[in-house]
Amino acid sequence: MTAPTSVAGDRGFASPKNEAALRSIGVEKISLPRRGWITYERRDYQSQSWFRYLQRWRAGEEAQISYLKRKFGIDRSLSRGINGTKTWVGLGIFAHNLKQIARLA
Repeated sequence: MTAPTSVAGDRGFASPKNEAALRSIGVEKISLPRRGWITYERRDYQSQSWFRYLQRWRAGEEAQISYLKRKFGIDRSLSRGINGTKTWVGLGIFAHNLKQIARLA
């Protein structure tokens, strides 16, 4: 299995230890904004366009997950076990995709 090329997280996950761990497995672009006061060097790093793009992508994904939980019942699986939960989530995403196709047709 290969490492992802980029990782985005929130301020709670940001730490030098986590960034070092991600770099050690081969992640190229790490978008973890730091808490509190940051150095000028770190500010320049966090101002790069790819860093900001990954943060916007992360926010959009969180909104999409919230929408799927709210509208398609992915927040609580009525099936038992890991396989049941995987099936439940898959069916919720399938229902969302069908709704999108119907909307576009």
